Amino acid sequence: MAQVPFDQGVTEFLMVPTRQEAEAVLRQHPNLHDIRIVRAIDNMLEMAAVTNNTNTADAARLRERRAMLRPASATEVPTILTLLRDAPQQAATSARTPGTQVRPRLTRTLAGHNGEVHGVAFSPDGTLLATGSYDGTARLWNTATGQTIHTLTFGTSLFGGVAISSFLGQVAFSPDGALLATGSDKTAQLWDTATGQTIRTLAGHADFVLAVAFSPDGTLATGSRDKTARLWDTATGQTIRTLTDHASSVYGVAFSPDGSLLATRGVYAGSSDRTVRLWDTATGQTIRTLAGLHGNASGMAFSPDGALLATSSEDGTARLWDTATGQTIRTLTGHASNLRGVAFSPDGTLLATASYDKTVRLWDTTTGEAIHTLGHTGWVLAVAFSPDGTLLATVGDDQTARLWVLG
Repeated sequence: MAQVPFDQGVTEFLMVPTRQEAEAVLRQHPNLHDIRIVRAIDNMLEMAAVTNNTNTADAARLRERRAMLRPASATEVPTILTLLRDAPQQAATSARTPGTQVRPRLTRTLAGHNGEVHGVAFSPDGTLLATGSYDGTARLWNTATGQTIHTLTFGTSLFGGVAISSFLGQVAFSPDGALLATGSDKTAQLWDTATGQTIRTLAGHADFVLAVAFSPDGTLATGSRDKTARLWDTATGQTIRTLTDHASSVYGVAFSPDGSLLATRGVYAGSSDRTVRLWDTATGQTIRTLAGLHGNASGMAFSPDGALLATSSEDGTARLWDTATGQTIRTLTGHASNLRGVAFSPDGTLLATASYDKTVRLWDTTTGEAIHTLGHTGWVLAVAFSPDGTLLATVGDDQTARLWVLG
């Protein structure tokens, strides 16, 4: 009988319902007696403990399968999803890929939202995590304890004759961490992160505010369904500049690390404007247009040195663009469904991508190889690295935020 392929053998061994069936898989695939499998199962059991699921039938089955293994090697694979999806590629690249020094481990699941979580951001000092949800709230969490510090509540607005939350989930911290920016129906809000109170409302857009981002000097950018982006003076609440070249809703905004460029993303079903525009923030002029994107995915992020811009796409790929030339220099493939959020690690060596396929992937930005895969129980919608690069936050439609230790 032909041997079961390695990745299929792992899946069958872990998922078949009876011990007898698992023993049959082991006979077919004896090289499953490997320390990698044991440590991967240990990781799954640890994740179950974090989420209080240790008494489930799945956890009992995992403990049984772990006891059946008699490993002989000392190779290490850090997470079960990496093992199941990427084990052959990992074995070939682990010795030469910088990202293999990162071993992601789920450390905390933050529950409390009652709707999809679409936005996530760390405070500049890493002590707070902000999340934004379709349940009409944003939350500020203590990253050390996982406790909610403040819940920021929004009203409802009519959309197509239906009352929905006026808040669409996007959040951004000011450079000093004193303010949190959010967007809702035609306005952006500035919140005091110490008190959880609104201190200023920025009015001027003619439709929903879909995206928010701060520049290093504290200027706020907003993107709107009214097809414009705006730059705001947060001290006065006045519009500095209105950017009007898009032909569709502006779903994404992102500043370059030095604040000299603003990237805006126009995406909407049926529109021909599926582009990213790079603007000179001093003049308000478009200096470059990046075309060829697919669908309504809105994720964008500059690399720490500003040389690259990462974008997500509904075709399941992420692209790395040269910001100086506007050319695609790498396309990252591997996700099985639409991509949403993207984020660079603080040192620029890793890119995190969030997908409807219920996974987050970590990519080596030099080689373009996927080096780790992490999971949620639903669509993953946004990702963020902590400022020191030790944590990754992921959020999705399972209504949770998850914190992963990257040490």
